[in-house]
Amino acid sequence: MPKNGAFLKLKASKYQIAQKAFERYAEQNLLPSVKREGWDLVILSTLTWFSRPGSPSWNGDLQNEKMFFLSNDLIPTPELLRDFEQLTTVLENWPDGFLAKLKKTGKSESLKVGLAEIGATSLQYSLSRWGVDAKRSLENAKRALQERGFVIEEGWSFDIEEHDQNERLQVVDGEIEMVEVKSGKAHLPPHQVKSYANAVRKGFTLRYFHIESISSDGNEFVIREKLIRDPIEIKAKIHFD
Repeated sequence: MPKNGAFLKLKASKYQIAQKAFERYAEQNLLPSVKREGWDLVILSTLTWFSRPGSPSWNGDLQNEKMFFLSNDLIPTPELLRDFEQLTTVLENWPDGFLAKLKKTGKSESLKVGLAEIGATSLQYSLSRWGVDAKRSLENAKRALQERGFVIEEGWSFDIEEHDQNERLQVVDGEIEMVEVKSGKAHLPPHQVKSYANAVRKGFTLRYFHIESISSDGNEFVIREKLIRDPIEIKAKIHFD
């Protein structure tokens, strides 16, 4: 991305402005750029969660992480699954996204073996931000991932009844990053500062974006991006170089 940011022109209502700007930026710049770093598959999930007991997003059985991969016909290595589970356990807030940067290991497993290896106890599982067209939208996202190698996903779904137990799923390794998007003069509130600092302290990366309108009609933006690997950098106001 250019040092001074990437400029975009969009037409959207005010309440959609930041979301639409970021999604366009992710499709045109972020995901292709990350894939060119050498990753085979890049998935930006805007459906996120955390796994703190007593929280409204508690994922106590840690099935969400497993179903994220299964929904994309993938099996994570034990190391990748363990890292993802640790991330959602240490988080205390919903990020705006999880960015999965994946490499194919060259190995595959049958669905039956893969389910056993990752300890997937649920045979039918679905989370989605879509309504009646959820299944079609999920299939379109999966097709885009296969064709381009990157995709934005707003939900995922897995139903064992729709699969052959002997079908082969690609085994992948990689990294999971947190994504946070702010616009205008918005700052990180204290609970997010604490949550992200704890996660970064554990070795995870925060990919932070700031969206600023630079036109009177509110349809032209500059988007700045920062990779944060030092918890000291996580403050109410994130500074860019």
